[in-house]
Amino acid sequence: MSLEDIERKFYSQPIQEKKEAPSEEDSSMPKVPASAPSAGEQTSAAAPDGKAAPSPWAEAARGAKGKIGKALVIAVVALVVLAGVGGGIYALTKFFGSPSEAVASVDIYAPLQTQRGVPFEARVEVRNETEKPLSGTLRVSLSHGLLGSGGELLIEEEVSDIPPQSAYEKLIPLYAVGDVGANEKLSAEFSAGAEPVIEEKEIYIRESGIRISAERRQIPGENSKFEITVRYENISGVVFKDAAIEVRYPSAFSYLSASPAPSEGKGVWRLGEVKNRAEGTITIQGTLSQGGAASVGIPVSFTTRVAGEEFTLAEASALLSASQSPVLVSVIAGGKEDYVARQNIPVSYSFRVKNNTEAGLSDVVVLISLDGAMYDFSKVSTQGTYNSSNHTVRFTAAQAPKLRALAPGDTAELLVTAGVMKDFPLKTENDKNFLLKGTVEVTSPTVPHNSTADKTFVSVPFSHKVQGAAEIIAAAWRKDPWGIVNGGTLPLAPGKPIEYTIHWTVKNYATDIRDMNVKSALAPGVRFTGVVRSNAPTSPQVNDRTGLVTWALPLVPAGKGVVNSAYETVFQVEATPNITQVGKRMELLGPTELTGTDAWTSTEIADRFDKVDSSIPHDPTFKTGDDLISK
Repeated sequence: MSLEDIERKFYSQPIQEKKEAPSEEDSSMPKVPASAPSAGEQTSAAAPDGKAAPSPWAEAARGAKGKIGKALVIAVVALVVLAGVGGGIYALTKFFGSPSEAVASVDIYAPLQTQRGVPFEARVEVRNETEKPLSGTLRVSLSHGLLGSGGELLIEEEVSDIPPQSAYEKLIPLYAVGDVGANEKLSAEFSAGAEPVIEEKEIYIRESGIRISAERRQIPGENSKFEITVRYENISGVVFKDAAIEVRYPSAFSYLSASPAPSEGKGVWRLGEVKNRAEGTITIQGTLSQGGAASVGIPVSFTTRVAGEEFTLAEASALLSASQSPVLVSVIAGGKEDYVARQNIPVSYSFRVKNNTEAGLSDVVVLISLDGAMYDFSKVSTQGTYNSSNHTVRFTAAQAPKLRALAPGDTAELLVTAGVMKDFPLKTENDKNFLLKGTVEVTSPTVPHNSTADKTFVSVPFSHKVQGAAEIIAAAWRKDPWGIVNGGTLPLAPGKPIEYTIHWTVKNYATDIRDMNVKSALAPGVRFTGVVRSNAPTSPQVNDRTGLVTWALPLVPAGKGVVNSAYETVFQVEATPNITQVGKRMELLGPTELTGTDAWTSTEIADRFDKVDSSIPHDPTFKTGDDLISK
């Protein structure tokens, strides 16, 4: 449409009737006086044909109107053009996405921690943030402590036509093969022709899926004959296939026998499948050459199939000493060689120093160093001299007269009692598996006749594990913090059903706990409604016939509920008071008991919470008297 056509529509008149306003230079235009004429002057002029002639003011106004009209038309056209351009840009932006905005987002969902050698699954999600289908390349790269199911470290895939505002998911089977205590990385990158979108996830390897140990003892009366005991246990929740134990003997060790007998040669035991919680023992006997090194290590390894290849999952070593020690040191804690310490219970040590030579040892000095975050050094008690600055206890003949001249074969017993902390020093998930440890150093200026040393010196380390602890908390609610709606109204009355929710919260402290079981029984007049919630891997089960409530947790990691969120479960019950309970509280749940196995010390963990009734002062809606049954 031309400018004239727009103008014609604007004024609703034909183009041929339009009169142009004269310019100031047009000589036919009447001169306009500086002062405005009167009304009579404006209407008295006549045209030659006798009709009233238009006044100069009317002509001037018509010309001004024409100019204004053109300006308005131009302005309207400009606005229309600008609106069209702006709308086009907006439409393009909505369809193609702003150049500064990412076309996709990437998220990784994987466990925060895992066990070495145990398979797990990661989920990578690519979300299309545009308004059209999206295609691109997804690359998932793994640090060397992680392996894909085929043993690969890089997984690459072309992704086609992700619908607008929708997501593409890829499940990736993985194995953790890095060192225990390592943080391994999983990185996902999505490229769609623009700037790639990258997301990373760290996975902590907290322990091996297999626990293995190698202990040695010297067979009495035979200085060079030893017995090595290899113990293994599957502490994961999976079955290890094609498993094997391999023992590598140094040249100084001569293999004699083993029970059970090796599958291959003298040092390979093919175990086949090792199921969840399965354990086993291998006993090996052999001799150590007296002419070899002073001590040798015998390494032991547990192997299995990981990503289709044989992989060493756990290792241990037994250290054998060929030379006869001039002094034998034994450490007995709590009257046991395999003592397990417990929080807030002092440990009584008996350090026994035996002269193992044929000559007397004079002026013997014994220095005992204590080390460990669980020691309460303010509660050390001993006849020796305690140095609180470096936590050492020193014994000389002044405190133990036998040390003045320790005869051949004679033993001096030295006693030390140390306190154990009441609370575990927990700050992170890595604070676990505490030890009470130290060293015993024995010195004497006396030197056996066959020794070239300038003095007799022996240093022996010792350690004792500290058992963990777990806590169970039971509480009833009317206004449930998890949003479960409880029916019924207060006050409590005979024959009037009312609902409560029972919350069980588990706190675990310094060790992983296996096979945890929480149980209790519903009180008389209380039944389970079937409503249950849980943030844990499992939920409680209720036996409707007996009213027994049980909650089984295969593994509760150390620090759960202390340095991070607790495992908690909720189940709803309906309570119906009876006439004999008027004026009393309504019991809802009997005492709650927790049991489990400490994965660090292999000891039993237990805790107990008292019964739960209608007294719920922690509930903000609770009012005095709400706990009593009225008539």
